[in-house]
Amino acid sequence: MTEPHTSDHVELRSGTYADSVTLLQVSRQVQQLPGVESAQVAMATPLNVEVLERMGFAVPGDVTVNHLVVAIRLDDSAELEAVRAEVDRALAESRRQVGGPAEEAPPRTTSTGLRREPGSLVLVSVPGASAAVEAMDALEAGSDVMVFSDNVPLHQEVALKRYAASRESPAGVCRSVRARSTSARTPSSASSSSRRTATTRWLTLASAGIAN
Repeated sequence: MTEPHTSDHVELRSGTYADSVTLLQVSRQVQQLPGVESAQVAMATPLNVEVLERMGFAVPGDVTVNHLVVAIRLDDSAELEAVRAEVDRALAESRRQVGGPAEEAPPRTTSTGLRREPGSLVLVSVPGASAAVEAMDALEAGSDVMVFSDNVPLHQEVALKRYAASRESPAGVCRSVRARSTSARTPSSASSSSRRTATTRWLTLASAGIAN
């Protein structure tokens, strides 16, 4: 029996970002379409690009970490444009926030998002080169921050922790590595001095990689 012929489609999209959990869900939705042998929608981190190449996809040489990669393997029965339309629909659906009967456009910056929900815990999950800017926006707005980004420059991480330690509030920076996470908060009943001391101690331990 002749094996079905397959074809690959790989495209790079600029100006589009979504977190890895969202993109995993999008990939699964697309892969369930008739005629789709394999589908990967992911940010073009070095690891993701390596995975795609191991799967046999030819990733364009001008790819950067700021690109979203859409990689699809189709058999003869699939229609590429229909599959691409489903990628667009799934991505748009993932960005949509529903608030009652009307839809509210998502905020485009961390600071505008915090104006809607002041004091919220902020999870930063963007390419490492951009993480410090988002984390500092959140700290300056009075929020606690968890950074879940790889390759954050060390001097930026240190600067964020020092800024958090200098604040009057107990807010701080939490660096999460894989599944491990810790909290930078201290009890609300503590005095300002003890809160700063506890936060500074946590930040020092976090810098050494031994925070609990």
